[in-house]
Amino acid sequence: MDRGLDDGTSLQARAIADAEREVAAAEALLDRRGLPRTRATIPGFGAGRVPKTKGQQYPPDPLTEDEVVALLRYLDDPSSKYETGGGSTSRLRLQALIAVLWRSGLRISEALNLEPRDLRPANRCIVVRRGVRGTDRVVAMDSCGWTYLDAWMEVRRALPPGPIFCVVTGASTGERWSDADVRRSLKRVAEGAGVKRRVAPQQFRHAHAIQLWEEGVDIRAIRHQLGSSRLDKVLSYLDGLAPETAVAPIGDRKPPRSSGRA
Repeated sequence: MDRGLDDGTSLQARAIADAEREVAAAEALLDRRGLPRTRATIPGFGAGRVPKTKGQQYPPDPLTEDEVVALLRYLDDPSSKYETGGGSTSRLRLQALIAVLWRSGLRISEALNLEPRDLRPANRCIVVRRGVRGTDRVVAMDSCGWTYLDAWMEVRRALPPGPIFCVVTGASTGERWSDADVRRSLKRVAEGAGVKRRVAPQQFRHAHAIQLWEEGVDIRAIRHQLGSSRLDKVLSYLDGLAPETAVAPIGDRKPPRSSGRA
């Protein structure tokens, strides 16, 4: 057992050393030819530098229902220009992921970690295991989300076992789909569907929270659905509400009985 671990460690060390030699050889070639090198290749270039975006928080920017529907319809159109190596399989996968994010409010990491055993279609529930706080929770998803997810699962069963949202082509077929690839796919689909702004996974989560609020769901239920321990964080999602929608319940209040007027 120890020998196997030692072998694995030495292989990793050799791979790192080989990569460092290749980088050094490439840099030496540039130097011999008098070609400039980017400063990022200089050892220690990033030491002590604080990323410009560190600590920045962006306000909620929820997608509208029309924008999400436009994305889904674009993927549903065989004549659209969204093409990948997976063909229609890739389309169904992305459609299902969009629907799950939008209709359940999961974080992108939680959605990509889902396995078939986590689905409870009879109860319209999904079990989220080891969420952000390391705890499990159960979330609900309506029939709209299940329709798209069921269509994808019919295709997913023919692929190697693994996460629900998996790679569909190549040697890594069946393995977990990467967050970065999801974001690239959403960008391409948004451009093709005519959505004239940035589209990212968390925007579906924000849209879900706002829709629940507009439908009269209690804020405590929304907090549980989103898996957030902080009520102020959930309330921040509602900053994306239109001002008229935010104050509408106040205008709908019943007059006091003592006023004498209906």
